[in-house]
Formats: sequence, structure tokens, C-alpha cells
Amino acid sequence: MTAFRMPNLHFDFSFSKFSKDILKTASKISEPMALESVVMNGAYIVITSIVAPLGAVSLAADVFGFIMEQICYLPAFGMSIAATTLMGQALGAKRKDLARKFAWSAVKCGVVIVTMTAVALYFFAPVVFDLLTPDIAVRELGVKILRIVLFSEPLFAAPTVIVGALRGAKDTFIPSMFTVVGEWFVLIPCALFFVKTYGLAGVWFGISANFCIRGIFFLLRLRNEKSWMKIS
Repeated sequence: MTAFRMPNLHFDFSFSKFSKDILKTASKISEPMALESVVMNGAYIVITSIVAPLGAVSLAADVFGFIMEQICYLPAFGMSIAATTLMGQALGAKRKDLARKFAWSAVKCGVVIVTMTAVALYFFAPVVFDLLTPDIAVRELGVKILRIVLFSEPLFAAPTVIVGALRGAKDTFIPSMFTVVGEWFVLIPCALFFVKTYGLAGVWFGISANFCIRGIFFLLRLRNEKSWMKIS
């Protein structure tokens, strides 16, 4: 009890210093991000409902495929967090030139790392699936769909990192709209169209198409510096 009476350990529990401007800015940044999460989770539910009628083998291969794909693009999420921090610091210091360099450097590093991981995973996919399941049919289908999407992983790494960079510049609305368009107007229609002919492989072709189109949109957004620098 004596320790808590010491002046150096005094705690201030006052909550009267909230800034309306800060709360307004935080809401403006976070609301599109919340919408993006809802859209992505909703799209995942729809995709699962498309895959489920294909049978237990397809559903199992789909789940294992997503697990292995996450290993591939996790480094891009790390670079995305770093890009958010670096962009925020650079723009806060009014160093637009430094912000530009940080953004493109993070994107390049993310794409290179994910590409290297994708190449390694492409060749070692059979070995990895042998560890995940003893079912031969699930293994073969899992390797097939994973190799389909690995070709688009570099273009998926780019928007993953760019999202983080743009968040550091307070630019979240347009990137969230890119996600909405990609998930609901590219991924789901492609999955519905190709699943009838190619089964689970058709669904993953839709995933690859979504990655590629979103990658192009986000690269163009980052290149259009006037748009996001004006917001920041």
C-alpha cells in the first residue's frame, strides 16, 4: 500500500480529455475498414456454401488450401503493418518524399518475399499436404487448387501491403471499395460460373482472378499519389 502512495506511481484515471477531432478522424478511418471485414467474411461464407455441395473431399481440400495459402501471404501482412507505421510517421513529419519511398519499398519487399514463398510452396505442396491429411484424394485436389492460386500470390501481396500504407495516409474508403468489388463482383460470380465445369478448381480460379484484379487496382491507387496525399 505504501508503494501506491508514492507520487511517482500516481495514476490519472480522468477521461475528460477526449478530443472530438481525434474521435472523428478515428471513426472516418475505421468505418471503411469495418465494412471491409464484414464484406470479406460474408464472401467467405458464400464461397463455403458454394464449395460444400461438391462433397467432403472438396470441402476438406478447400480448408487445407486456405491454411497453406495463409503461410504464403503472412509475410505481406507483416510488411503491411510496417508500412502503416512508416507512412504515418513520414506524413506526420510532412515528408511526402519519404512517405513515397517507404510505401514502394514496403510493396517491393512484400512482393519479393511472398513470391519466394510461393515458389517454394509450389514445389513442396505435395510434401506439405502429406503432413496435413492421409486422404489421397484430398491431397491431390489440395495440391491442384493451391498451385492454381500460387501464381497470383505476388499480385495479392501488393494490395495487402498497399492497404497498410494507405491506412497510414488515412486513405481507407477507396481501398475498402476495391475489396467490396473484388469479393462480390469478381470472386463470387467467377466461382459460381466456373464451379459447374471445373468444380473446386473453378472456385479457386475465381480467387486468383480476384487477387489479380485487386492487385492492379491497388497499384494504380498507390501510383496516383495526389489522391491519397491529399487525404493525408
